[in-house]
Amino acid sequence: MSAASTTESLEWRKGYAQRIREGTLICNGTLMVLGELGKGTFSKVYAVVPIEQASCEYREELAVKVFRNDRQYLDAAMDEAAVLEALCVLPNAGSFGFAVPLRMYVSRVLSDLPFVNALWPGVDASRHDGRNKRGARHRKRGRSSTGSRDEKDDNGNDDAVPSCGRFGDQHPMIVFPRLGLSLIEVLECRRKCDSSDAGFDILTVRCIAAQLLRAVAYVHSRGIVHTDIKPENVLFEARDMVGGGYADGIGDRPLFPVHNKIRLIDFGSAVFRCDDLSPERRALLERSLADPMLSHPHDRAKVNGHCAQEALHVEKASGIAAHIRHQRGDRVIQTRHYRSPEVVFQARWSFSADLWSCGCIIAEMFFGDTVFMTHEDLEHLALMCRVSGTPPLAGPRSLAALYGDGRKYIDLVHGPVFGQPAMLSHEFGGLRYPHSKASTKDVEYVRDHPCLSDLLQSDRYPYFYDLVSRMLDWNPSTRLTAEEALAHLFFKGYD
Repeated sequence: MSAASTTESLEWRKGYAQRIREGTLICNGTLMVLGELGKGTFSKVYAVVPIEQASCEYREELAVKVFRNDRQYLDAAMDEAAVLEALCVLPNAGSFGFAVPLRMYVSRVLSDLPFVNALWPGVDASRHDGRNKRGARHRKRGRSSTGSRDEKDDNGNDDAVPSCGRFGDQHPMIVFPRLGLSLIEVLECRRKCDSSDAGFDILTVRCIAAQLLRAVAYVHSRGIVHTDIKPENVLFEARDMVGGGYADGIGDRPLFPVHNKIRLIDFGSAVFRCDDLSPERRALLERSLADPMLSHPHDRAKVNGHCAQEALHVEKASGIAAHIRHQRGDRVIQTRHYRSPEVVFQARWSFSADLWSCGCIIAEMFFGDTVFMTHEDLEHLALMCRVSGTPPLAGPRSLAALYGDGRKYIDLVHGPVFGQPAMLSHEFGGLRYPHSKASTKDVEYVRDHPCLSDLLQSDRYPYFYDLVSRMLDWNPSTRLTAEEALAHLFFKGYD
């Protein structure tokens, strides 16, 4: 058996979906794989097409998220399914700017959730349970749970990877509409063009920012924090591009989708934070969970069945909450470049952490490049001082007052730090920066980094600058919410 085959077999046993290749049939044999679109820690995403359209010239391509089948990743799939259920409980949920699942194929673990049959009817869980006793007996006899013999390589070893065939559907799968390029891909394409301006014009930034904030506002209204908002998770709906005409953006004009409608994706890291909602918002959420179906014309006539409908959705909501793993409010979340200061300090975070990420993305769309390009905590915090302004050394807005527990990053005494003069720690609001491990080049990079007013041309676009600066506020309690950001004058036509 070759080394490559051995590696793939081991990865398969660890829960990777390595058997899926171009031409593989998945989802109960209804979809054929066209290729891999992307992968993450918990799952891989494949482009697929319905089997009846496989030979058609014009066909509806879909995207399937396939989870690994280890226990911990099944838990992740369960959590994402619960989040999607909470988001899709309203009949018009698809109008709020996030990727709505079309259907889901689940294992027995997921089928125990009370909402699965309601949201994805007709799913036969027994067909997709790769860990049931019947499947185990078949595997002991050298047969798969579908009844066919396992594939073998030339040396007679099991678990060889077929180039084409039918996948055993042993993994949880979520089917979505296939979308276009991500925001980061479009920005990278524009940077490759000859155009000197890689960012978007202010009108495009306003349009995309409004859609992003509307999606985040809806997600927060359901008591959910996304925790991983970044350009990679903001996809354009349109797959057709104009401009350079090529995926690499080579051409005389910057590459851009034919229209700028976007979708927020990837709720695999999202968590429920219902306890952090205001009493008014919490009451509204409970009411919407109780009778979301009453907005359907078919259900308006069933006034007499209101109590039964309310009981059904309350029971459903309770079932969702029972399957959500406890998430600490101070665990590290978010991708580094879009991580909020409270997360860096390992303080308690909530909905406002998503707004910091949105502020970084909106600034990046205009600037054309990542605002906080760093890979180290103290340097990241020092860059925040340069971009968002240095907090005072004392008082309620000082770093010591906001994040007093982050003592490994803050010099509370303001004395010599790591052999450096005391004045250097004052330069960055009391941070222990620059430290002895920071190279001269790194320190110069931080000190020479442009501030937010320069990045966003505040003299030309004062309202735009005011919006982003209030989203990149050091203090989570005074940072704009998604609803407040949408009500800003910038979205009323003022630049």
